[in-house]
Amino acid sequence: MPWRYLYVLGRPKARPPHAKASGGAHQEDLVEAKSESLLDRVVGDEVTLGAVTEGYENLVYKTLEALRWALTHTSFEILLKTDDDTVVHVGRLWMWLSEKNRVNAPGVPLARLYAGRIFPGSQVIRANFTRKDLWHPTWFPSDFKKWAVDFDVYSAASYPPYCSGGGYVVGREAARLIVHAYDQLPHGKAIPVEDAFVGVLAHSQGVVPLDAPNFQDPPRGSLQTRDTFIDQVLVHRVVEPYKAFRWLMLSDACFDTKKRCKAQFNRTHDLPYQEPPPMAETNEQRLQDWLNGPIPRRNVQALTGSSPDDLLAAAQPKGKRGKKGAGSGKGAGGSGKRKKTKGGGGRGSQMRRLARARWRDRNA
Repeated sequence: MPWRYLYVLGRPKARPPHAKASGGAHQEDLVEAKSESLLDRVVGDEVTLGAVTEGYENLVYKTLEALRWALTHTSFEILLKTDDDTVVHVGRLWMWLSEKNRVNAPGVPLARLYAGRIFPGSQVIRANFTRKDLWHPTWFPSDFKKWAVDFDVYSAASYPPYCSGGGYVVGREAARLIVHAYDQLPHGKAIPVEDAFVGVLAHSQGVVPLDAPNFQDPPRGSLQTRDTFIDQVLVHRVVEPYKAFRWLMLSDACFDTKKRCKAQFNRTHDLPYQEPPPMAETNEQRLQDWLNGPIPRRNVQALTGSSPDDLLAAAQPKGKRGKKGAGSGKGAGGSGKRKKTKGGGGRGSQMRRLARARWRDRNA
C-alpha cells in the first residue's frame, strides 16, 4: 500500500512595512510573490496552505484546512494526522488497518474510520478556572488557560470521546463529514482545542471514534524508555527522536526456539542475556544441522536424525535422567528387569525403534 507523507504549514505572517529594510524591499517583495505562487502546492515534502497563517493560535483552523486540502487535491483512502513530535511505525499501522485485524471495529468501513488513542470525558476548561478547578491538575501545564472555551461556544462540562491529537486516522468519508460540520458552524464558534474540536465535529455527524491499539500518548514530562516504544504503532511527545526510531523497530514477537526467544526478549528490553550460537549460514550447514544436530528437549518428537542414545536421554523425564554408565540394568545396581508398557510398547519405544532404523540406514 503506497503512503505519502507531507509536512503541512500555514502561510507566513505578513511582515509590517517598517520591518523591511529599505535597500532590500524590492527583493523581499519578489520572494513573497514567489511564495504566493506556491501556496497549496506540494513542494518537496511540504505543502503551505493559503487559507490559514502559521501559528499555534491557528492550529484548529490549520487542521481543518489540511483535511479540506487533502479532500480536494488527493485521492486518499486513509489519512493519518500526527504532530511533529510523533513517531509512527507505518507497517504495524497498515497491518491493523486490514479488516481482519480490526477486531474492535467490526463492520466499520475504512472510509468512515476515525481512530486513535481515545480520551473519554475530558474536562472543558473555562477562562475563570484556577488549578483547583481542574479534575486532573497534573495533566495540564501552567498555561492551561490557552484552551479555555466560552459557554456560548460549548456549554457542556466535558467533551464527547475524541482521539488524541498526537495522531489519529480518518477515512475519506469521515474527513468529508468533519469538514462539512466545520463549514456549518457560525463564525467564531471554533473550540481552541484541536483534537477535541475534531471530536465534537465527528460526534455531530455520527462518526464514532475507535480506540486504536498501541497508539501511545505519554504524559508530559514522563520518563521514556525502550518499553515505551516496543511493538507500538504510534508514540506522541517524543523527546529523543533518534532513540525513539531505534526503539520503535523493536518487537517481542518471536517465532524461534524457546532459548532464542528468551535471548531476544532480554536483548529487546535491555536485560542480561547470553547470545545463542549462530544459525547455519549455508544450505549444506543447514542440512547437517538437520541430520546430526541434537534434538531440543522441548521438541523430542522432531526425530531430526540424532543418535538413539541422544533421543533416549532427551525422552526421559528431567528427574530420572541418570549419569552415563549408571543405568538400571544388571551390574549397575538395578534389578535387571525392564517395565513393559501396555499394548506392546508406548510412543517412546516406537520413537526409539524408528530412530535406530534411521541410524542403521544412514551408517550402512
